Amino acid sequence: ARETFPELHDRLAVMGAELLVETLKSPLRETPQDERAATICRKLSRKTGDVDPLTMTAEEIDRKVRALNPWPGVRCAVDGTIVKLLRTSLTERPESVPLGCRESVLHLLEVQPEGRTAMTATEWMRGKR
Repeated sequence: ARETFPELHDRLAVMGAELLVETLKSPLRETPQDERAATICRKLSRKTGDVDPLTMTAEEIDRKVRALNPWPGVRCAVDGTIVKLLRTSLTERPESVPLGCRESVLHLLEVQPEGRTAMTATEWMRGKR
């Protein structure tokens, strides 16, 4: 599925609430955590969302765009301009703007140039000319 973090969050919140109600109907059993299997995730920062199309594939960047929206978001330099990537696609669309990546092409749908408001990628490209 091509869900973004906010979409997945909302869907799982509903599922989690339903599961919690069902779980609480049964007696609870305590299960100790296996500390050897536990993993730690580092805290997200603005730097987490920095991507480099020259060293990353389109799929890697697309996954970050969907996972890190709305915060910290994904930023990259395009023709010397820092741009926040808001919506992307792995397939070409009439309204998309191609961005060459390491082994493939990422199709930009919605961007936010630094210091400006969000816009479609085609609006952004028209303004760059």
